[in-house]
Amino acid sequence: MLDVAKLAMIMPRCPVDKRELHCAALVSAMRAGEITTVTRAAAFLGQLALESGELRWMREVWNIGQVPNQVRYERDPKSAWPPTPQDARNKLAWRLGNSESGDGYLFRGWGPIQNTGRANTTKASQALFGDDRLVRHPEMLDDPEVGMQGARWYWQDRGLNALADALDYQGITVAINGGLTNYNERYVYTVKALGVLGRDVVVVG
Repeated sequence: MLDVAKLAMIMPRCPVDKRELHCAALVSAMRAGEITTVTRAAAFLGQLALESGELRWMREVWNIGQVPNQVRYERDPKSAWPPTPQDARNKLAWRLGNSESGDGYLFRGWGPIQNTGRANTTKASQALFGDDRLVRHPEMLDDPEVGMQGARWYWQDRGLNALADALDYQGITVAINGGLTNYNERYVYTVKALGVLGRDVVVVG
């Protein structure tokens, strides 16, 4: 069964003072998402470890001016909306549903799976709470328990348990990342989790 000691073995850089909180939130989310077998849990934890820096970050680190790509998350009111082939400046903001000024920052990656964008956050909020409270109160996105449930929702929404059952780690990475960025590191984390959890039949009861 997943416990604090096993979590520490999989993610040793997870802050010591937050391990119990994170472990409890993880177990609750994994139970709700039927991420209960070794193969599902290892794949889930492997992706979360990479995306969150071993549960050190519940929010994407933004350095506007230093990371040019982050500018693309914000809608440019002077450019076409929706974007056009001639003026594609707002392409990413449109895809993420970031229609309002400041949406890129407000709805930057949140939770250990780094849910991103107003549209994605709206869907998560409806699924988790039946309303749009996460959009109306984006400060809630900093809560680790909300973040864990958001990760679970994303995992289920994309049908990733089936890919985990098939050991399709590349498919899972594409579903989360949109490509294969840092795939090797994700794979290493997954293999580590398999080794730690491998003697369990059911990881979360």
